[in-house]
Amino acid sequence: QWSAKKNSEHYIGDMISISGNFIAGYPYTIKLENSDYENEFRAEKDKLTFQIPNIAMGQTSWKIGYKQYNGQMYFPSDPLKITVLAPTFDSFSPEKGTAGEIITMKGKAIKYADQVFIGDIPIIPISYSDDEIMFQIPLSISKGKVRLSIVNNGRLLSSSNYFEIH
Repeated sequence: QWSAKKNSEHYIGDMISISGNFIAGYPYTIKLENSDYENEFRAEKDKLTFQIPNIAMGQTSWKIGYKQYNGQMYFPSDPLKITVLAPTFDSFSPEKGTAGEIITMKGKAIKYADQVFIGDIPIIPISYSDDEIMFQIPLSISKGKVRLSIVNNGRLLSSSNYFEIH
């Protein structure tokens, strides 16, 4: 038996904790329905915790199971339903700069974006956390105004303001 918040919303990378009669130290399998994702996690006392992988998006169903004495996997109950939200891009700073300077982009779960762009130039972050990406303005970039953007699951999110390159 286990329970979790019904129809909860989370971002990629969020940790999910499920309460129930889990056996501490025992391995449980978390399986994302309609995908190949399956991973094993060890329970704490009455709790199983796992991180939402970056392959999950939208309405998702998760099965929780364990190996029976005969070695067969058993998924005893209805799946856990979670709405997995796409990364957001909320802001950036500074608002202008020159080649070689550092830009910080902020947004919820932004580090899980598939691609990051300054104008039409793809960039590789030099540092990131769940909600922040830092990158260096490319040396080859032309002066002018550009938008910063991320692409996730084929969807482009661009900044509403322009970044000015000196």
